Amino acid sequence: MSSSAARYSFFVQWHDHQADLIRRYMLSYYLESGEVEMNCIEPKRCFLRKTTVDGLSRDHFYKGAYVTILNRQLKIVDYGDTFTKNSLEKLKESSFMIIKPEAYQRMGQIISAVKSHGLMFTKMQMGKLTKDQAAQISAESAEALSSDVLVACVVAGDNATTQLAAYAAGEPGVYASADFDAAQREIGLVFNTWNLTPTALFNNCSLLFVRPHAMQHAGEIVNTILNANFEISAMQQFSVDAVNSLSFLEVYRGVLPEFNDIATEMSSGPLLAMEIRQKDCVAALREIVGPHDPEIAKHLRPDTIRAKYGQDRVKNAIHCTDLPEDGMLESEFFFRILQIANN
Repeated sequence: MSSSAARYSFFVQWHDHQADLIRRYMLSYYLESGEVEMNCIEPKRCFLRKTTVDGLSRDHFYKGAYVTILNRQLKIVDYGDTFTKNSLEKLKESSFMIIKPEAYQRMGQIISAVKSHGLMFTKMQMGKLTKDQAAQISAESAEALSSDVLVACVVAGDNATTQLAAYAAGEPGVYASADFDAAQREIGLVFNTWNLTPTALFNNCSLLFVRPHAMQHAGEIVNTILNANFEISAMQQFSVDAVNSLSFLEVYRGVLPEFNDIATEMSSGPLLAMEIRQKDCVAALREIVGPHDPEIAKHLRPDTIRAKYGQDRVKNAIHCTDLPEDGMLESEFFFRILQIANN
């Protein structure tokens, strides 16, 4: 295969909510040009000729990921050929880690440190383990792991297990799987067998999520929130489809001229949702988030999150609750309604 023709191929599926059907495609990503093309599997025909999709890179393509093309959120369900499987299973090895309860105040720094090694988080969820569950992960750390809330993570990347183990050796606040087989067992236990219950409290709270375009700065944003003395009472990485994005944002229809673009951005990739708590939480959180328009934020509130990580009124880094009475409702949308839908 010539370098210009080299491509990754995947089986992907899209839930057509209007017809209530799962539609299946073969998706190809051309490594040199960054173009994508799609073909229907049944009936066999071209769906999308080679084209460039803004914001998509080879890092977005791995088994289990979601990518958005033509406003369709596609789930990558399997490799399409041996070349793709052999290439990505080496490059995108999945491993497991836990940010221990003792490291709660440093979890933003830990997220940033892991990302700095070229690794990506494919799952991240705050939760609690019983002592018996924790013992199945690490008998010697069972007491510490079950003492309070922790953050369980699936991390993907080149030699992810080896890299995480080396990092954890110098970071006592992190547990990392001993080897690849242990990682797969622990991922299965935590995210499939036990199915961690969210820790959201649904009172005196605000809902904040890091928009997909700003996920590379998720660690710094978490750190900013904790350093401002807010409590993060629940946290989870979600991939929200177009239907649920529109449902969540419905109150802004007719209010924000960029409504459709904001909904598209929300469903364009993984986001990190958090339930935030503090006295007068909604107003206090909006102070550190900053104005909706990052350009205004840069001039008037340069130290705010949107001033630092926002790009424009659509890609403004953060969603946060506008009104105190909406905090519980927005938290319930992510940590109750989407939980039920995903299970």
